[in-house]
Amino acid sequence: MSQPGSQALKNQGTQAPGTRRSCGSLGWLTSAGRTRREILAGPHPRSLTEKESPMLRLRNLIAVCLVSTLLAACASNSGGLSTRDDDKRYINASVGPVNHTDQFLYGFTVNGAFGASANEYAWRNAGTCCVRLPRVWRPDLTVDIEYDLTLDNGSKHNWKTKKGVPVEPYTKPGDVYVHFFPNDEIRVVVSNWDPDGEGHPIPYPVNPNGKRGGNAQ
Repeated sequence: MSQPGSQALKNQGTQAPGTRRSCGSLGWLTSAGRTRREILAGPHPRSLTEKESPMLRLRNLIAVCLVSTLLAACASNSGGLSTRDDDKRYINASVGPVNHTDQFLYGFTVNGAFGASANEYAWRNAGTCCVRLPRVWRPDLTVDIEYDLTLDNGSKHNWKTKKGVPVEPYTKPGDVYVHFFPNDEIRVVVSNWDPDGEGHPIPYPVNPNGKRGGNAQ
């Protein structure tokens, strides 16, 4: 049940501000005037008619190796993690919101990784990457949350910060879902079930007239 006044903020996008950060364009890395995309796609069309010198082929090979290295580094940065992790003790989990309030959730972050927005009494799939968590839960596991549950029917931003929010026990790696409740109560769970699934740890949102909320997508 979206309020009329919330349209101004919602029109700014369904993703949180500054959604999934990346290392940006690598188009400056060229070889013989070719962009990164052209290098990865294969030989320049000119090479079909002109024989490349050994030095030119070597230069192209070095350029491809540099691009691969930079892309790998890009994936390992906070806020843009790959869903794979070479350290088997950890997982890089995708993030999703579950909004149990009557205010539009404009956006949120978990340890700096941005998550999507969610309408009132609604949820979104864990579609943004990533938060790094231990594969095996431990009692002292916490995360820091920043969030914007808007005010005045969605017409005003209201960013807040909660540090040290406990991550509830989990037995298997999964997605991270952040549940937002009235009075700034926040619960963080790790689950392989969507919020409307029977195996999800927390029942999904219920609006005041008794109807359960749904997926905002």
